[in-house]
Amino acid sequence: MTQNLELFSRLLAKVCDANLASTNQELLLNAMERKEISAGTMLIKENEEGDEMYVIETGELSVAIANRVRHTAFVIDGCS
Repeated sequence: MTQNLELFSRLLAKVCDANLASTNQELLLNAMERKEISAGTMLIKENEEGDEMYVIETGELSVAIANRVRHTAFVIDGCS
């Protein structure tokens, strides 16, 4: 839970409104689940509805459109 709190705090500082009510912050934090994903795993498939949001803490992420890689990001300690 402490790792989730640290990651969540960094996420809020970078992309969320700092005035997000503490109740909403708690709801988001409780919904977070740490997952380790194997290399090559497809997280989101183009044109399919999704029901999850991913926060990449560390690793490499490629975005492909029409099966062609359009962007690759390297994330180290929560920063790209």
